[in-house]
Amino acid sequence: MTNFKAIFSKGQSIDIGDNDSFRILEESDNHFVATFDNKIYHIDIEEFDPNTKSYQLVVNNKPISLSLKNPLDQLIQELGLQTKKEDNVNQVIAPMPGLVIKILKSQGDIVEKGDSLLILEAMKMENVIKAAGAGTIKSINVSVNDKVEKGQVMVEFEAVG
Repeated sequence: MTNFKAIFSKGQSIDIGDNDSFRILEESDNHFVATFDNKIYHIDIEEFDPNTKSYQLVVNNKPISLSLKNPLDQLIQELGLQTKKEDNVNQVIAPMPGLVIKILKSQGDIVEKGDSLLILEAMKMENVIKAAGAGTIKSINVSVNDKVEKGQVMVEFEAVG
């Protein structure tokens, strides 16, 4: 059985896939009866978003929000490789932890969307970090051989407008 992790909206999580104490006893349409830790739960699926694998459930007459993460989802989250919700064209942030191995542009350079800015090594792979939009480089906040964390601002652009 696959090792799924149920992550609740309040931050709690439970491993349910390889847990012998979790079993589905009955299933019909969007209603399930399951046991977990020797307790019986009546579960109704109200909504499901396949993109985020998130559920709106009613468990024993209480509304619950949760998402299910399979082992690949868990690894992607652990490595910080989730897709960004929106691009900030005034900054380039590290999409994952890594090592800066080459800087391709300098402060004051004018770049276009898609221009290569630097190379970040992560998981033994070289990742070319590109500009999300056009602009002038205000500052480069990293140097060659710097270790960066996910979300760290590496390059800033002059404010547009």
